[in-house]
Amino acid sequence: MKPVEIPTKFLANIRGGREIVTTVSGGVLANGVAKNGSPLIETYPAGAMILSDEHGRLIVGPIDIDAAIDLAERIAMGNARALTEPQAGLVLATALLGVFALLPEPPAEGKATKLPERAA
Repeated sequence: MKPVEIPTKFLANIRGGREIVTTVSGGVLANGVAKNGSPLIETYPAGAMILSDEHGRLIVGPIDIDAAIDLAERIAMGNARALTEPQAGLVLATALLGVFALLPEPPAEGKATKLPERAA
């Protein structure tokens, strides 16, 4: 099987040489096989998150943030199938780390942040 290349943009390094990247554009990816033997086709949007190893090989993803939120909600609601879904932990960890990488850095300790003035 020929490897599929997904155009990505760097987002964050994590321990162990792994990194989180986001997809540059949306796409379609065969991701496994259905019970009847046909390929499972998944679509993903631009900005979907991928966890890759130190060589750039895909570990998990592309993860659509809306799908990750849906998975987290199903787990929080007590859905046992969601909790035992293959790679559920990796999907949620990748989404969480990716979202935190997108947040602005907090200001350095002891430095005040000037907020924009509100119009009267």
